[in-house]
Amino acid sequence: MKTSHKLLISASCAAELMGSHCIKHQLDNIATGQIRAINPVADVLIHGVGMFQSQYQLMKALQRERYGLVVVAGIAGAYSTSIRLTDTYMVCSNAFADCATENPDGTMAPVVGSRFLPGNTPPFTNGRIESRASQELGLMLGLKCARANTVSRISTRKESISEILRLHPAELETMESAALAYTCAMEGVEYAEIRSVSNHTLPKSEQKWMFAESTASLGKIIDEMLDNNCKMLEEYLEQRAKNHILAP
Repeated sequence: MKTSHKLLISASCAAELMGSHCIKHQLDNIATGQIRAINPVADVLIHGVGMFQSQYQLMKALQRERYGLVVVAGIAGAYSTSIRLTDTYMVCSNAFADCATENPDGTMAPVVGSRFLPGNTPPFTNGRIESRASQELGLMLGLKCARANTVSRISTRKESISEILRLHPAELETMESAALAYTCAMEGVEYAEIRSVSNHTLPKSEQKWMFAESTASLGKIIDEMLDNNCKMLEEYLEQRAKNHILAP
């Protein structure tokens, strides 16, 4: 299948994209697994919450069309309270944080980095999946890079948070990122990710969520990418293709 120059914006749910003035009016009644064209060069996919839904729906989308770039956009939790709610980051590194064997003392032995799956088996580098596209787009958009841990359940226990960070130091926590990054890496598709901080990973009694405010911050970045039929992203993909051709 020939790679197109089209962009796919993928999110867990439509609500995460409602801060974007460019696309919010085009997402009425969009369901998980649906793809909707929002301009001549960009589609939106709602991939669902959690690793199993998101990986399946993205794989189906890539079988339908080989996009030039997949951009995942959504909210995230921040491990440190020094990170401000509503701040937006490019996710440049992902790990499957709780894909592990739990030991009797509560510690975990990760699968990635074990004898079953060495930590530098492609697409992993030291147990993480790196995104060069996120790093480069972060420079273009003026966003800082962050590391994210992907978990199968939102962390609220201090003990489990400490163990996750001992094994996988990171700034953000999500429920889909690593699965989506893995799918794109294995399929050879450019992948980038934008996350706005909606909450801190704290005990539930201490948590404060800022969903509307964080999706508004996220929407501003999405609108910047979509401006003039994704001109900035078109130029980025053309430059990447040129660099690839010129590479030895």
